[in-house]
Amino acid sequence: MQELVSLIRENAEDVADASGKTALDSKIEKWIAHQPGDLVDSLRAALPEINETHWKEWRAFRQIVGRIGLRSDALRNDLAVMTEELHPSDSRARFYAYLARQDLGDAPSLDELRDDAQLRNERPGDWLQLALSQASPSTLRAEIIKMADRLKANDFVFTIGLIREKYGESFVEWMTELCLAMPFTEALSLANLVDEEYNCGLHSEVLMRHSKLRGDPPDGAAMEPLWESLDEQFKLSILEKA
Repeated sequence: MQELVSLIRENAEDVADASGKTALDSKIEKWIAHQPGDLVDSLRAALPEINETHWKEWRAFRQIVGRIGLRSDALRNDLAVMTEELHPSDSRARFYAYLARQDLGDAPSLDELRDDAQLRNERPGDWLQLALSQASPSTLRAEIIKMADRLKANDFVFTIGLIREKYGESFVEWMTELCLAMPFTEALSLANLVDEEYNCGLHSEVLMRHSKLRGDPPDGAAMEPLWESLDEQFKLSILEKA
């Protein structure tokens, strides 16, 4: 078990050879070819030794579980008990613990994710990635709208394709609603991200409709202070796209 913990810690410190391969990478390759009978027991014993505030250690732990394709009810239950009690204490570290559970066939339920306010508030993109596989389209839509004021376009970089699959023909309607609920600059950035991938004219929709979200569209004079406050390079990019 101590050897395993050492491998996890070295990996977390990015100790690697000239090719970028860590000692843990090499060990995982051997385990994939021939999994030792005591590996699950060693992983279970290692859990209390992993630093609760060092997300890279939890990422390394998740790599072992995911790359080998482990299946263990006992390890899955250990992780479930930990995460239900909001351990590890760091939200990013807990994200990787959730992913390890998912790899073990026990993805956290939407109710669990709702209870994890820290992850939801501090890392909404990670929360969204986990919730995508658990919530119905209508429920997820409502949950994300609640978070819209703190979402950033970067939160969707790894999930936009999954969202497209989940919402199908309603995708453009849903993304328009989301963008109109987000802060203006982030809404435009997300619209650009979607348009680059799917060419659905979302950027123009945001420019035309964002100001209508909370009432009638303001007149030109009311919009002027907002426009003047924007960065010059950002204003130039908007004009070019429009």
